[in-house]
Amino acid sequence: VDSTSDYDKTRRHTNSVLLGWSGQFDRHHVQVNARHDEDSQFGSKTTGTLAYGYRLTPEWRAHASIGTAFKAPTFNDLYFPFSGNPNLKPEEALNREAGLVWERDGTSLSATYFNNRINNLIAWAPVDPADPMGNWAPANVAEASIQGVELAASAMLWDYRVRASIDFLDTEDEATGDELGRRARIGGSLGIERATGPWTWGVEWNGQGRRYDRTPNSPANRMGGYGLLNAYVHYALAPDWSVEVRANNILDKDYELAQNYGTQGANAFVAVRYAMH
Repeated sequence: VDSTSDYDKTRRHTNSVLLGWSGQFDRHHVQVNARHDEDSQFGSKTTGTLAYGYRLTPEWRAHASIGTAFKAPTFNDLYFPFSGNPNLKPEEALNREAGLVWERDGTSLSATYFNNRINNLIAWAPVDPADPMGNWAPANVAEASIQGVELAASAMLWDYRVRASIDFLDTEDEATGDELGRRARIGGSLGIERATGPWTWGVEWNGQGRRYDRTPNSPANRMGGYGLLNAYVHYALAPDWSVEVRANNILDKDYELAQNYGTQGANAFVAVRYAMH
């Protein structure tokens, strides 16, 4: 970090070791991961994950996992001009998940419950809550929770692949009861796709419900929901080459991901893709 301010730490390095193992035994699926980080600024931390799946029947599968996580503040979090917070602590989390999946002949249904507890969550908010257009700075949320349910489905209907998902989310700053910023209580997607020879085309809709821009929550920083419609066409020039045309937000919807910050209207992209098979 180059700065006119005299910070205690202007350089850091991280050394990490990751060890993972997975196996399948009859109906059992097991995965174990362990990671150790040595951070010259924030010390050492060991995290890990244990995941287990069990095939109840040829169609039904249950799975569960538990894991820990560690995230150091970025240099922008710590030192951004007029807004950084050099006293930030790293985030530490305990993440748990359980789910059930049904699959048969290209059709799948799934339900997943997740529960994440985060200590020292790093969240940006206005330095002066009465002036949201002034300087913002990050601070640690001592205890935060993020939990919810995700439902998903995918199926072939005639010659069309149809997929849908919906998320129900509950987030909270445990000290104040406020919802965490920029996380919608409900979100979802719906897509339809068809492949005909070298052509693949699809239409997708993605939506997010209402949410608050920041904490503390107030009517002034509540943002409405939105839905975006996108479309795409792929053409396979060869087994490894394809051309893609994508149109996003084709209805030119006005919406915000962060309050008072505009987003793109209708836009389109053309891409050439190479993928070795």
